[in-house]
This record gives sequence, structure tokens and C-alpha cells, in this order.
Amino acid sequence: MTNLEAITARRDVPLESVAEALADLWRKADADAQGDPQGSAVVRACGLTIVALCGDRDDSTDVSTALAGATSMVPARTLIVVRDPDAKDGLSAQVSAFCTLGPGGKQVCQEQVFLDAAPDRWDDLPPLVGALPVADLPVVLLARDPRMLDGPVLDGLLPAVDLVVTDLARSKAPRADFTRMRKIERRLNVGVRDLAFERLVVWREAVACAWDRVATGKTSLLALETTAPPDDVEALLLGGWVASRLGKGEAPRSTFRIDAARSRLAAVRLVFDVDGVARTVRLERHGDHVLDMTESEAEHENCALPRPMPTDADVLPHLLADPQTSADFDRALHAACERLETS
Repeated sequence: MTNLEAITARRDVPLESVAEALADLWRKADADAQGDPQGSAVVRACGLTIVALCGDRDDSTDVSTALAGATSMVPARTLIVVRDPDAKDGLSAQVSAFCTLGPGGKQVCQEQVFLDAAPDRWDDLPPLVGALPVADLPVVLLARDPRMLDGPVLDGLLPAVDLVVTDLARSKAPRADFTRMRKIERRLNVGVRDLAFERLVVWREAVACAWDRVATGKTSLLALETTAPPDDVEALLLGGWVASRLGKGEAPRSTFRIDAARSRLAAVRLVFDVDGVARTVRLERHGDHVLDMTESEAEHENCALPRPMPTDADVLPHLLADPQTSADFDRALHAACERLETS
């Protein structure tokens, strides 16, 4: 094999020798490069460590694909941990490298570790995973299913983690999962981010655009109404963000219109008080776009709207490049928790 093939091929390694196997990847690449008259050495790159907890094989495939795109822009050592009833010997490891073509035709490569753990071995992970982050670099813990952010595994990993990332849109119990995220944020000064909130960026931009358009005098938000399915996380988070950012003095009246026929947040109605006159703006989801139904298409262009809703692969690079709590998400989470507590 060429040096590139040698380091990108996944190979089984003993659990106790994962760190040594990673170092061996680069020794092999360097040795091959020294004998290459073309000097086609690979460049090792790493700016952080990502630990991704995956509930099953399908989840790990999706996460691996999303992270491959994200880490091509934000290089990282990636640990993909899969809950797998069929894991070899209950707990097994593989290593490889992920490479992309960089400036000057050089291959820029990053380390990957794959850990398969049977459910009865899941609690054995913290010592193994805790020994693998790159020293003196941020550590991001990604668990798209918020239910995985509980128990001994989380307790064992949190001391080494700088940022926890989840996807509250996957929540089966929003009240419990929102509260869990608040508790994590308050422990050990660990940052928290949420993919569902990050994907709401187009909704947030549309709301901000509506505010900029109507706020021609003394302006306040009187009322907010969202149309969404029952217990919709997007509606809770967007409602929390709007109330925290646009509510002046007395909190705006919030209404959640339930539409069981919808699969996700469908519409937002905002009522503003502009110099004593009520002005209403209605935003609607049309496919992967958000449109202001009270304005013409020309007005959309003034606000750089519409643009398509982002995917996880779109938002992850920005999130990983700044691995710390988002003030906007913190305010939205706090307001959403208050809403759930009083409902």
C-alpha cells in the first residue's frame, strides 16, 4: 500500500494500545515519505478532539458523514463511539485517518478512532475515552440523542470536556432534556450548544429582518404565536429566543398553536407595537425556506432571504470553530425551560 492507503485503512487494534496505534500511523506515513522521491508527505492536522456518542450503527454513519465535512474545515481527532449489541468481545477499537487534499496538493490528514461498545460495557468507556483527547486542545462531546447525556458515562467524561453538543429536536421528553442541558451547563463550567437551535438560524434571521423593517419608531413586541406540532422543540427554542431578544419590559404574550398535521414548526406570527400602532408580521415555512408573507419578494432580497434551512453538516464547522456556549442559545434555553415549568 502507499503511505496514504496505509493510514486511511481502518484496522483493529487492542483497546490498551489505541494511542500507540495512532502514533504508529504517522511513523508509517513519515517513513514512506522519506523514501518517496516526489516528497508526497501527508500533513497531520488537529485543532480539537471530538467525542461522538452514537446510539446505533445508523446514527454513527450519519455522524461520521457530517463530521467528515465539518472537520475538513476544522481539523480534529475524532472518536466515534457506537452502542452496538454485536460489538466484538463486547468492546473493540479501530483506528484510521481521514484525509483531504490541501494547499499545494498535500494530503491533510486527521486521526479517527472507532469504539464499539455493547450496552453492558458502556459504563467502561470513560477511562478509555478519557485517555485519548489531544493534550491542551478543546474537547467537544457530541451526542445527538439528548438521552445519552446522562449516567456514569457523562459523569466520567465531563471533567475533560469543554463543550457538549446535542440535538434537542430528537428529544422524546423535552421537559427532562431541556432541564438536563441546563444542569450540564452549570456543572464544571461546561459549555452547551444545540444543533436544533443552530438550524433555526434562518427563522432567527427572518425575525430579525422583520424587526428591522417595522421598528421605525418606539417599538416593542406585544405577542408571539407559533404554529407547530405538539411539544415542538423548534417552537419552544425560537419562542424563547424571540422573547429574550425582542421582549422589552413586560414579556410578550406567547401562544403555541398546536397543529398535529404538521411535522415541524410551520409559522410564526409577531405583533409589534410601533408608536402605539399594532403591526403584524407572519412568517411561514415553505419547503426549506422561511418567507415573510406580509412583504413582497423584493423585500426578502433586502434581508438576504430566503435561503435554505441548513443541515448539521452546514452548522457543525461554525460550531466546532468556536467550541463554547452561545449566549443566544443560553437565553433561548432558559426562556424555554421557564415556559415548560409553567405549562
